[in-house]
Amino acid sequence: MTDQTGASAPLSQPPSWAPVLPDVDRPGALTAAHEMGVVLAQAATDDEDPSLSRGLAGAALTLRYLAEAFDDPSFRSAADSAFERAADALVSRRLGVGIMQGFTGVGWAAEHLHTGGLDDDPCEAIDDALLPVLRRSPWPGDYDLVSGLVGLGVYALERIARPTGPEMLERVVAHLDERARPYDNGITWFTEPAFMPPEALEHLPVGYFNVGVAHGVPGVIALLASAVQAGVATATARRLLEGAVDWTLAQRLPPGSTSTWPYHVGPGVEPGPARLAWCYGDPGITISLLRAGLAAGRDDWVALALDTATQMLERDPAEGRVDSASLCHGSAGVAHICLRLNDLVPDTRFVDGALRYLKRALDVRVPELPMAGYTVWDPESHSHAGDVQGPGFLAGVAGIALTLVSAATETAPDWDRVLLLSGPAL
Repeated sequence: MTDQTGASAPLSQPPSWAPVLPDVDRPGALTAAHEMGVVLAQAATDDEDPSLSRGLAGAALTLRYLAEAFDDPSFRSAADSAFERAADALVSRRLGVGIMQGFTGVGWAAEHLHTGGLDDDPCEAIDDALLPVLRRSPWPGDYDLVSGLVGLGVYALERIARPTGPEMLERVVAHLDERARPYDNGITWFTEPAFMPPEALEHLPVGYFNVGVAHGVPGVIALLASAVQAGVATATARRLLEGAVDWTLAQRLPPGSTSTWPYHVGPGVEPGPARLAWCYGDPGITISLLRAGLAAGRDDWVALALDTATQMLERDPAEGRVDSASLCHGSAGVAHICLRLNDLVPDTRFVDGALRYLKRALDVRVPELPMAGYTVWDPESHSHAGDVQGPGFLAGVAGIALTLVSAATETAPDWDRVLLLSGPAL
């Protein structure tokens, strides 16, 4: 794998993104983002984890966007250094295939940051390793975004202009078709006990149907919408998409619930309201449905998604357990989803929602704290207290910095394709 990111060239040209933060608020947000970049650059010098979600690939991704936003050579240099170390780790360490913690996440960052032509391929070795796995049937692993098939589809979408990209995406869609189950007048995917965390197994030993973007069916919906947009495996993708949306709509909680969708459903599961987040809950599901409706030309899905978005924005953040500032399950993630909703269907309510949650992400900062002003979650306490889980992309300050830059500058947030919040680069 080539370890060059081409950091001297701009990521997005010409700009297609307008900042939503008022002029008076931009300096504070950008100061905070710059401080996070300094922390991230320092942390990356000691990090040995090459991953996208928590390690060097995520650091390189974030630092490159910060380098462009601030025109800061030190961030460019730190990005290149972090990525070189991530690429070296692929040779020396055995990683799984998952996009957030595995080698395809490093590959996704390499392709995303690559500014050379198609004749210069930074991920040829990764495709050589991945394609034989995808060509096997049945698929032996999980189906989700974080560690399974959907995440591999995200990698394939980033490679869609390469000769191997369409085949990889076709294989992913075919495996999803093999794993699909008819259920509740729709189509869904079951999470087997082998792919569940230990704490979930204690309560649900037979498995469940997951209703979150990160690990469940809404992530499949967003991927299938992107496959339709890309024109790959469209007949199968549209059929699965129709069934997956029907199933997801059937899982809505009764009127009066504090969220539209639960975390999980299935045998022995008592569905309850989910938090407000990208990973689980109404924000991530809403934008998945909106993207599906726009891709498939389904005005009814679009209308339903927008109605759900309205209800979501009326929900109290405390009631929605927005107790982190992170991208994955905190206020930065809700803010960025509002930015993307506004990008797809401009509406002042989405702008207002983005500003509200951006303020929440910044208000918990205490500049004197070492993690760019944030407290760090202690996994030993088994508590979600703490604003971030370290410097990482998904649950750390890197994701917050990217969100702030997206709101305060014209640097288009194409990085959010890895979270399926925007469509493929076509």
